[in-house]
Amino acid sequence: MRNYRGWLRVGVVLSATWLSLCVGYLAFHHHKESEGFARTVWETRNEGQLAVVGQESFLLRCESKRLVRPVESWSQFLAEAEPSCTINQRNSVLVLLLPLAIGWIVATLLIWAVLWVRAGFKRP
Repeated sequence: MRNYRGWLRVGVVLSATWLSLCVGYLAFHHHKESEGFARTVWETRNEGQLAVVGQESFLLRCESKRLVRPVESWSQFLAEAEPSCTINQRNSVLVLLLPLAIGWIVATLLIWAVLWVRAGFKRP
């Protein structure tokens, strides 16, 4: 197994890279969707509708307080409606860890299969 330490290190580096990229994507997605949700609530406020008070996607859950009186400025809206988004932790963990688990299982099975086939060709 000494010969496969390098491949093990490659796997660890790729796993760490995957986790870093996913966390970065989640942060970017959270920021983008939070701003988009706030804009959606603001636009429906201008139409006299306040139906958009919550929105859920696979990775995020967004909520806003229902406004009881009209607001005129963006800053007043942000202060009173308090639109915010939170990360759906269960689904985020699935996105982070499920591909890693599958990758490690597939890599282990492939290494085992190659070693098994190679052992079949060795002369006794």
